[in-house]
Amino acid sequence: VEILHPGAEDPLDDLNDASIAMRLTYGSFRLVTTGDAERVSEARMVGRFPDRLGADVLRLGHHGSSTSTTPEFLAAVDPAVAIYSAGVDNRYGHPHDEVLARLAARDVPVYGTPTHGTVTIVTDGTTFTVTTER
Repeated sequence: VEILHPGAEDPLDDLNDASIAMRLTYGSFRLVTTGDAERVSEARMVGRFPDRLGADVLRLGHHGSSTSTTPEFLAAVDPAVAIYSAGVDNRYGHPHDEVLARLAARDVPVYGTPTHGTVTIVTDGTTFTVTTER
């Protein structure tokens, strides 16, 4: 587990941007998860770790909100698969269409709890599979 954010010098006054972001590695498999970190935090991560954000799976920031998963961050992570957690017909409209469009433009399959239910990723450290409840 590698903590990507926040850094010791980062302000913690905004709860979303104070979210812990990390990259989990098992063998050659990598997953990046950023909690509710928004574009400011993503920019910090891209600036600090331009060559260490790459991952097979990206858990979309802030439930797929347009405040996260910026084009620059998405390019740095370059995931094969994206996942998100959100309530069905949630009042925030998560995930936002512009985030889904960015992923579609990169041909990244997206799995989310409102559509797929529980999303499970299993890896042997080399390959991985995604299974869904529905």
